[in-house]
Amino acid sequence: MPVQRVTASSQQLAELSELDVLRLAVAEAGQAAFHWTPGDDRIQWSTSLGHVPSSLAACQVNTGSGLQRVVHPDDFHKFRMLMNSVSGEAEHFTFSFRVPGEMPEPQWVEARGICLKSETGVERIIGIMRDVSDERESVAKLERLAMLDDLTGQINRTSLRDTLDRCLEFAQAGHETIAFAVAAIDGLAVLNEAYGFEVADAVIVGVCRRLESVLRPGDVIGRISGNKFGVILRHCSQDMLPSIAGLLREAVRAQVIPTPWGPVSASVSLGAVLLPEGARSSQEAMLRAEEALDRAKTSGRDTFSQFFASPDQAMMRKRNIALGQQVLEALNEKRLRLAFQPIVAAETGEPVLHECLLRMMRLDGSIAPAGEFIPVAEQLGLVRIVDRRVLELAGDVLLANPLIRLSINVSGLSLGDNSWMAMFDSFAKAHPDAVNRLTVELTETTALHEMEEAARFTARVRAAGAKLAIDDFGAGYTSFRNLQALEVDMVKLDGLYVRGLAQNPDNQVFIKTLVGLARHLKIETVAEWVSKPEEVEILKALGVEYLQGFLFGQPSLNPDWMKAEV
Repeated sequence: MPVQRVTASSQQLAELSELDVLRLAVAEAGQAAFHWTPGDDRIQWSTSLGHVPSSLAACQVNTGSGLQRVVHPDDFHKFRMLMNSVSGEAEHFTFSFRVPGEMPEPQWVEARGICLKSETGVERIIGIMRDVSDERESVAKLERLAMLDDLTGQINRTSLRDTLDRCLEFAQAGHETIAFAVAAIDGLAVLNEAYGFEVADAVIVGVCRRLESVLRPGDVIGRISGNKFGVILRHCSQDMLPSIAGLLREAVRAQVIPTPWGPVSASVSLGAVLLPEGARSSQEAMLRAEEALDRAKTSGRDTFSQFFASPDQAMMRKRNIALGQQVLEALNEKRLRLAFQPIVAAETGEPVLHECLLRMMRLDGSIAPAGEFIPVAEQLGLVRIVDRRVLELAGDVLLANPLIRLSINVSGLSLGDNSWMAMFDSFAKAHPDAVNRLTVELTETTALHEMEEAARFTARVRAAGAKLAIDDFGAGYTSFRNLQALEVDMVKLDGLYVRGLAQNPDNQVFIKTLVGLARHLKIETVAEWVSKPEEVEILKALGVEYLQGFLFGQPSLNPDWMKAEV
């Protein structure tokens, strides 16, 4: 609360006693010192040589009984507890209480000081009071923001999960049957690409409002990720769930959504799980609703699927959990290793870069390729830890081999991982020469579906001196406008376009077009999965600059150029 201050001239200050100077200092700090003697119930206050907030002025009564009339009735017990619970000769205290103020709402005051006791009881209470209304409002605002999604104003994933915990506990006690659904906006990434983030944000808000409009009293909605909303459906039976899912989908597709670029049609796909029989915890409920959503999406847009437990699914989950445990053990025991595959210049066949491909050393000595465990690591949320380990391993190799250039793959889940970025920034600052020899690869689907986050990530990576490559280019039809926005240095053409290239003239035209556009934007091109000499000649003729595949070398844990064991 703003406090009007008074000023004193040098002559006035010189005329003040030391005690008056201290009183002035306390008042000018917007505080009030007090001395309360419960024996005669009198309270003395520091002289008000400056103006204090109205909340403190209200407190400046002369007796404890007067203070009781001012303090909010629910808060005065804190003073009583202080006088009744004090033990020994002294006890320090800090607590807050409410008093009337200039605003309609009560103001908050903090009391801080020491309570002195003798054999006959509390002799005196000495302390400082200060207005903390603004502080409490700021904290409350931060707490509200921590619970809410900035764009839609709905609760965020953490808050929704807390609410789901409480609802599930109530349902498990036999009081009701509920459902948890995940609604995903269909094709939001395409809207991002075609119109930009402003239009996509308008669609997110519009979809949220339409979903909210058909919810029943007691139902809860929250935004759980970029294009997804979680919905808790109270008092929802098996018979009701499909019809409610239909109402939610109909509410979104029924009318176009106004945006800064004009009206846009939208739809959502839903996955849901019935509770409590479908899951034992909120985390499990969210995972199973997502699993149902994935099945719904295989049927196209504007679809719905419900999770039903089956022996096959249960067995698959157990296998995934077991494999996830193996990944954790491999991380802890340093059994994750890098295999290196050369990327060669098309004209000379000489290696210019080596891609780091992750391998897991099993306890029996066999080697598991990344494809066997990375998808499970992504499902279980372990891939961020794995990506940090890859960065650490690649950094060691770069430092031990100053002439080698490496590329590493980063999962889409790590784009917003502050720990990965902190590790990268630290390495870049300590070893600028090494980071200049590093290329970070993102898959095209990651760049397409997480465009905004990918843009922030790539900007920081390139600013530190590393290069940026898009892997599997052509699989997701990312526009070259997006590549330009991401400031990509290199694109790696999806190997599906290279396999059997000699017998597929359509793929040759496709690659020629991509290479021409990339060259116009000064983006280097790499062809993956090169396995035959005739493919090399065609790719060279089409203008591809670099080649990668078994024809030039299989991934190796210990290539000839390695000078240090990692």
